[in-house]
Amino acid sequence: MSGQNVIFIFIDGVGVDKAHKDNPFASVHLEFLQDLVGGPLTRDYCKSTKEMVFKGIDACLGVKGFPQSATGQTALFTGINAAKYLGYHYPAYPNEPLIELLEKYSLLKKAIESGFSATFANAYTPLYFELVKKGRYRHSATTISVLAAGIPFRMVDELQNGEAVYWDITNRRLKEERGLSVPVIEPEQAGKNLVGIAECNNLVLFETFATDMIGHKRSMEPAKEFLTLFDRFISGIYQYKQKTMNLVICSDHGNVEDLSIGTHTLNPAILLAAGPCAYSFDKAEDLTDIAGIILNILC
Repeated sequence: MSGQNVIFIFIDGVGVDKAHKDNPFASVHLEFLQDLVGGPLTRDYCKSTKEMVFKGIDACLGVKGFPQSATGQTALFTGINAAKYLGYHYPAYPNEPLIELLEKYSLLKKAIESGFSATFANAYTPLYFELVKKGRYRHSATTISVLAAGIPFRMVDELQNGEAVYWDITNRRLKEERGLSVPVIEPEQAGKNLVGIAECNNLVLFETFATDMIGHKRSMEPAKEFLTLFDRFISGIYQYKQKTMNLVICSDHGNVEDLSIGTHTLNPAILLAAGPCAYSFDKAEDLTDIAGIILNILC
């Protein structure tokens, strides 16, 4: 595959904070990521080089109150200040005005319209769509983006063939809680699978929201456990990725970096970019900058 391509990992509810006893990043050893950054993923180690940028970007977007998922994710995926557009931070799933923004301006749609191949790597189950039809589930910003772009959903069959990644990375929840016949894999293998998807696409988006769930529960040990798993996942990506692949990890708001509270935080959202065009993200200041930079890299 010629030119640059991007693996965009959206990790929900991760901010950048100073080192303190309630910040799992200050005490967990993330072997790969800490080697990449040069230390723990805390404010003290934010830095920028030609091929690596680690920093926090503003998630408050000039609107009072704690940043929330629907407006933060809409801003991240469209480049539009969704919180200012509404006049407030909106939680969880997008409402109608935010859905309209995603349907018109989402990154996946813009990439497709610009002639690039784009895909969402996450696996869905038939049960998900059944529950949506019954009104028990609502579509997230990522799912709305996929629908707007007209991209096929990856299902359990693709997951079994290594052509999708589940949000928990290893498939363990899908197997143990849903009882589906899927393999439980090592996080490094999930990283390899994600790279395989990227080899066929200019832009790959993957989402995990485990960090936000853990942050709301204020659970230190589960936080450390998942962050270690995530570190191994990223290590797997790096082991197999091509030189032209740019990795972008970004969140919508803070949460898990401060387990002294069970709400979102005012901390800047994490941004970690690595690859030949990583330096482009040095100028990113807030959530609205990310989609545009990714499109510029593809172009």
